Order: sequence, then C-alpha cells, then structure tokens
Amino acid sequence: MASSGATAICTIVAKNYLAYARTLAESFYIHHPTGRMFVLVVDQPEGYFDPAREPFTVVTCAELDIPHFAQMAFRYTVLELCTAVKPFLLEHLIDHYDLDHVIYLDPDIACYAALTPLRKPLRSHQIVLTPHLLAPLDDARSPSELEILQAGSYNLGCIGVARGPELRPFLRWWQRHLERDCLVDIGRGLFVDQRWLDLAPALFSSVAIVRDAGCNVAYWNLSHRSVSATAAGWMCNGVPLRFYHFSGLPLDNLDAISRHQDRATLAQLPQLRPLFEGYRERLLAHGHAESRTWPYSYAVFDHGVPIPELARQLWRTKDGERHWPDPFAAGAAGGFFVWLNQEAHPQAESSLLVTNLALAIYQLRLDLQQAFPDVVGAHRRAFVGWFLYDAEQQHHLSPTFVQPMRAQLLDTEQALSGEQPPRAVRRPIVDYWRSAVRRLTMPLPEAPLVGKLTFSRRLYYAFRNPLRRLGLHTALKRVIGLDRVMWLLNTMVLDAADPPAPVRAIQRAVTNFTDAPATLERPAPGLNIVGYLSHPTGVGEVARSVAAALANVGMPLARIDVSAEPPLAAVGPYDCTLMCVNADMTPYVRQSLGPGPFHERRTIGFWHWETSRFPREWRSHFALLDELWVASDFVRHTLAPLSPVPVLTMRVPVLVYPAQHVSRANLGLPDERFLWLFAFDAHSYIVRKNPSAVIEAYRRAFGATSASTHLVIKAHHIEAYPEEAAQLQAEVAAVGGTLITEVMDRSRLAALFFACDGYVSLHRSEGFGLTMAEAMALGKPVVATGYSGNLEFMTPTNSYLVNYQLVNVDPPSGMYKADHEWADPDVDHAASLMATVVHDPHEATCRAQRAAADMRHQFAPPVIAQTITDRLDILRCLASPAAKY
Repeated sequence: MASSGATAICTIVAKNYLAYARTLAESFYIHHPTGRMFVLVVDQPEGYFDPAREPFTVVTCAELDIPHFAQMAFRYTVLELCTAVKPFLLEHLIDHYDLDHVIYLDPDIACYAALTPLRKPLRSHQIVLTPHLLAPLDDARSPSELEILQAGSYNLGCIGVARGPELRPFLRWWQRHLERDCLVDIGRGLFVDQRWLDLAPALFSSVAIVRDAGCNVAYWNLSHRSVSATAAGWMCNGVPLRFYHFSGLPLDNLDAISRHQDRATLAQLPQLRPLFEGYRERLLAHGHAESRTWPYSYAVFDHGVPIPELARQLWRTKDGERHWPDPFAAGAAGGFFVWLNQEAHPQAESSLLVTNLALAIYQLRLDLQQAFPDVVGAHRRAFVGWFLYDAEQQHHLSPTFVQPMRAQLLDTEQALSGEQPPRAVRRPIVDYWRSAVRRLTMPLPEAPLVGKLTFSRRLYYAFRNPLRRLGLHTALKRVIGLDRVMWLLNTMVLDAADPPAPVRAIQRAVTNFTDAPATLERPAPGLNIVGYLSHPTGVGEVARSVAAALANVGMPLARIDVSAEPPLAAVGPYDCTLMCVNADMTPYVRQSLGPGPFHERRTIGFWHWETSRFPREWRSHFALLDELWVASDFVRHTLAPLSPVPVLTMRVPVLVYPAQHVSRANLGLPDERFLWLFAFDAHSYIVRKNPSAVIEAYRRAFGATSASTHLVIKAHHIEAYPEEAAQLQAEVAAVGGTLITEVMDRSRLAALFFACDGYVSLHRSEGFGLTMAEAMALGKPVVATGYSGNLEFMTPTNSYLVNYQLVNVDPPSGMYKADHEWADPDVDHAASLMATVVHDPHEATCRAQRAAADMRHQFAPPVIAQTITDRLDILRCLASPAAKY
C-alpha cells in the first residue's frame, strides 16, 4: 500500500507513445524517488517492447475487465479510447494495488517539482481537478474562452482520486458515460472525458479544485503564467512550476509551442526555450524516434486492413453492437467489414456498385452532394469516377475499399463493349419517349460563344438542341458524316462573328495545324495538352511541367501551344484533352482551336483562381468541360459547389530546373550576405502579390542598412506598369535592396533561386504558389502568408507561416471585386519569422530540408505523372465524353 507519503501516479498510452511515458516517469521519480507509477498500454506489445523492462508497472486492458472491450476499442479512435478507459484504470489501481490515492497525468507532461499541491487535498477530498484557466482570455487569439468551454472547464490531463465514500459512485457514474459517449463531438457538446467532469463539482461534494499556478501549465494558460528558470529551479508566477503539459507540441517546430494555439511563439517567450528543448531531448533519449513509428493494434481489422475513421462512426450509428458484435472480424460472413463493401442501394437500376462506405462519404460531404445530386441514378457513374480517384487519398482509405467499385466498373464497361446494349436502350419504348419528352422541356446550358447570337447560330441550335436532349445527336453524326457536321458548325457558328483580338491571335497560332489525323472518330489513348507552352507565366509553367512529367513516363502527348507561332504540334490526335488555360479564356481558346482537340475527346480544364468567390460571368464556362482540375483544395472548395462537372485537386509537378553556374556577382548581388528573394509577375496583379509588404517586413526585421542581409525583388513585366515600377524601385532602394526586372530564361532564373538563402511571399491570395513550391523544392526556408493555395504544400513543420486577417478586396482590382476576400498578412509577424530564419540557422535548415523532402515525395514529376495517368485510365472507363457541339 502506498502510504500518505508515497505518491502514486498513472498514465495511459498506445505503444507509439511509450517514450512520453518514460519521460514522465523519469521526471516524476526525480521529485518522488519512493513513488510508484503505472502505465496502461491501450495496445498489444507485439514484440515492440518488453513490459518487464520499463521503469513503471505496465497494466493491460485485459486486466481492467471492461465489458465488451473489443467493441469499445472499435467504437473509439485512439484518443477517445485512451480517455474512455481512464475511470476504469483508476478503479483498478485503487482496488488491486491497495492504494489510498492515485493521480492521473497525461503522458505528455513533465514534472519539475513535487506534486504536493495535488497530493495534499487528496487527504481530505476524494476527487481533485485542475481548471484550464485561472483568469479570463480577452484577446482574439486561439484558444478562446468559447473553445475552452467547448473542451471543458477542467483539464483531464490531470485528475487525482482517493479512497472514500464518494469515490466508487463517482467512478461508476463516469464509466457509464464513457462506455459510449467519450467522443470528440463538439456539436453534441462532447469532448472525450472532459465535458462530463464539468458536472462533477455539483454532483459530488468531495471535489477539490486546485488553483495553484504551478500546476498544469500549458499553452491554454501561458498568457497568465510567467514561467522562468531560477537558481532554485523552474518557477511560475512566483511559485514552483510543478508540472508542464506539453500538449500539441510539434517536436520539429518547438517555436509553435502547440499546434492547437496561435497566441504566442518561443520567439516571443525565449525564456521557455530551454524548457522545451530539454523536454525534446529527453523524449529522443527515451526512444521516441523509434517508438513513434510503432503501429496501433486497434487501427486495423483482424486481417490487417486499416479501419477508416468513418467506419467507426458508421458502426456506432448503425447499431453495430447488435448487428456486428465482433467488428474487427473481417472474415465473418455478414460481418461489418463485408457490409462496408456491399451495395448501398440494392434496388438501384445500375450495374455500377456504390458501397455503403462510399455512400457514407457522400452523405458526409456537401460538395459531393452538390456535384452529384442523384447518386442513385443520373450521377451514379460520375460519382463512382470521383470515388475511384479521390476517395482513397482524401479519406485515407485502404485500396481494399476502392477495389470492389473499380472491379465492378471495369466489368460493366467490358460487358458493354462486348455488344451488350446499355440498360437505357433495353427499356420499353413507351418509357423512352416519356423520358424524351421530359428532356425536351429541360433547359440546356450552352457553350459560351464569342460575338452575338446571330440568325445562323440560332438556326444551328434550333436543330441541334432537341437532338441533344433526345440523345440522337451522336447517331445523326454517324448517319450524315462527321465532316458535314463540322462544316455546319464552322459555317453557322464559329465563323458567324468576328472574334476579339486575343482570339484572332490564337486563331492565327493554329492555322498551320494541317497535319491532323484524317479520322477523328477513334482517337488513340494519350493526352492533348493545350496551353501557353512558350509563355513565361505561371499558367504556362503549369502546362509545361505537366507535359514534361508525362513525357518522362512515356505517355503519348500532343502539345498545342496557343501562345506560339508556328504551333508546336498537330491538333488533338489523342482521346483526352487537357486545357491549361483559365476560366476566362476557356471558351475563346476552345472556339478558336475548333473541334479537332475536343470532338469525342474527354475535355479536362486546369483552372487557377485566387479568392473564395468566383465571378458569376464565368460560371457557364464549366459546361465546356467533362471534368475540371485545380491545383489546390483551396481552389476546389471554391469551384466544386458551383460546378456541374467533377472538380478534382490535381497537384502540380514541381520541377527543379538545372541552373547555370552563375556567381552572385554575375547576378548583381552581394556575397557574404543572407539573401532574401521574392519573385512575381506584375501581370498577375501587383496588389495581390503584395511586394510592398515584403519590403516593409524586411525593413522591420533588419533595418534599412543591414550589413548581413540583402533583399532581392524579381519583378517580371513590371515595365508595363510605370507608376507602380517607380514606387517599387523607391521602396527597394530604401532598404538597400536589389530590384531585378530583366527577362531571364529558365536556367538563369533557376540560378537566381539557387543563389538566394531564403524566400518570402506575403501574398494576399494564391491559387497554388509555384515560386514558393520551387524554393522549397530547392531546400530553401520559406516565409509566406498562411493562407490560400500554398497550404497545399506548406505546413508549420516545413515552412514559416505568417499570420493574417481576412479582409475585403479594397479597392476592387480587375477581376477581384469588392465582395471578394483575401488575406492581409501580419507584417510584424512576418518580420519576426524572417529574423528567426536568419538568427536560428539550425532550425531554418531543418525546416528547409523537410520542405525539400516533402516536395520530392508529394510533388515530384514521377509522382504526379502516375496520379494523372491513373485518373485518365479511370476516365476512359466512364461513359463516352459529352458532345460539346
């Protein structure tokens, strides 16, 4: 029995968190050398560690005798499970180890003094709690008081219990709630075990609230706790720091303090750096680098397939305890695993499979419901196509949950290609004509056209539209011949108006495409890439990088350059066409190129956009596409709700170009200084690129006459804006920087990027942010606004993200209207991060190396080429491409 003088603590971990438990034990025994520590490992050892060799007593879940524990392990995520078993562990320790008390501490806690303020009240009370806050939070940072309220008034990373008449009723009450309602479900007012304990002081009289400032210090109360090192040890608000809770600490980015807050950084609280660095050092010494990779036993079905997070929710909501009492059993007939892959609509008139898991994902996401309103009928095939391409990555699914739908799709397509008529053809004639009449009354979106709707165009569409609605237009083409249809189209529609100057330029650029294949009926598998392939812009670079990546893996390509003359390739010999032009130019480019690259081809758009609102005048342009790709989830979240066609995030290949061996002197740049670079194209709206903020952040960080740093601004096309160019030149000169306006070829531009030491972008918004990605791929530390498309590849661990506020576009600029929003980056924060990069080169190098690794693994051309190849293969399995003429 632990006497009143021998403190006992416990914690709970999965085995990948054992290093945290070891670090807690080490810190605890320093201040309680006669104490005892117990660790519940909610996992199976599986040979990864030896419980007998750990510096604490290991407890297993089997020892707790929790009824139906396997169901509990399936019901909850690892976080939820580790908190759900807490009251069961506390009761087990009190009963089986004959303790008079025990204190639970989260594993990511370290002790810095004796736990006397917790131990003392347990002599007179049976429950001890520590509140998150001892003072109000009155700023606009996170976490706010509302977020604390949602999580719970008391932090259950620390709770003490002692023997007494109220202990067992309290534990049984808590256990009863946590058996099924230990969830992260803020909407229902639940946050694991914590919210329930808000009721404890009212329901039980033997509750003590410890308000000692040295207890449970963490990111949520640091604004009220002054922590510092003294000769007597770590102190907090003038009292000993008893224990610090390192909740949410990213070990590769100590400066963040916690991934759950934005109130402070170690740069602002430098006195805490030794505390954090010491904790990281002890974690690594206790094997964290190895143990963090150990698998969680309850993350997989019994045959090793990972359990989707949504599957746990489905099991709960579908009364899994009654229908599937052994949810881990994958091989059981009628089991839960089998049900996940079964047809969700057995009565659906379709040979395509939509599984119960796929339907659950559909019901979870509003964007999918808007893109595919009729997933049982008309949009079933399109939804299947989305699921096969996107679901595995977006929802972290094992291929096991995708393969049944893929196999059924391929079987269906094979059957149809074997002369078996589609189901619609086999319907009774009366049903066909009823549906035809309905289609004749439906509105039909037209492809946007340049010029006026002339009489000849009206006549063309007066015949074509009813045929399209009846589904007879394709058959008619075969009867009268494609050449005659193309002649009618060109005569009555495309030549009916004189297009604007940009379109005439494109038309001139394609007049020499006379070596197109004689037949357009059966295009070969491959890709026609339409884009500004020789134009030095970001949109052009996307087209070039996609073409280079696919060429390297041997995909048949036709490059159709709408910026060059003469053209670089023949028109559209392949079965898929990728239009790397933005929404505003899509109808013009398509109309000017004529039907060659598009007729009976799957037409895919690759659009870029920079704000969360999309111009209404461009929304009809979706109708020209079979599918739309965008470079980031930021853009997809804007366009998907508006689009009648699927919108997919397709990452951009980030190429590392070979650089000329050019010295800094040759570039006109100083040696022996830390060079900051920002490069932008003035045609892409100077106000959005925001170079003035970069210059001001540099000035605040290093002053106007720094001898150790230098700012370089590369401004392409700035000469087209003489007033802005003069202002930019003056601002750069005021900080002793260099403004480069010369046109650089790719090799020399790559040399400039190689020469710089850091890259900074305080953009207001980006659809992707290619220059940032290129700098990261080169292993340069990057400081950038933490908003918009650059978050597709930038994280707090591989870059330096600048705080911002969302503001309305003011004044309106070009296509960015007053009701659009974009970011106003925090210049002071940017200056602080730039200074951190220069003054902490070790951390900057670590992040830059991590950035380069992330870019290699996620954005390397072979990776993206494989993704595009897989997507095109799926598209070829879907229905024939829609006729756009």
